[in-house]
Amino acid sequence: PIGELRRQLRGAARGARASRLCMATEAQTFRVRVHLFARAKELAGGASFVDAELALGSTVGQARKALAAQVPSLAELLESASTALARNSDFADDADALEDGDELAVLPPVSGG
Repeated sequence: PIGELRRQLRGAARGARASRLCMATEAQTFRVRVHLFARAKELAGGASFVDAELALGSTVGQARKALAAQVPSLAELLESASTALARNSDFADDADALEDGDELAVLPPVSGG
């Protein structure tokens, strides 16, 4: 009986550690909504937006890479120097830091006259 009790207590302690680890992991990430326009929307199967989960302290460039990994059909477009990203309606550099609640927009190059 004592051996069984010890096994149960060890299992409960492992579960509590796993639960704390899970909570810590969730607290160290945040989500951004990424709006897709024109060619980006087409490549994403017509989706108007995608939500991306990022580590705290992520930059626009890191979000670009995470989005390319999450939606591989966008990878080539996102890697193009002519594809701009906007953060909260302003053009953004890859080095710009992101915060929880930010919105990004993928702005592929357009042609016309």
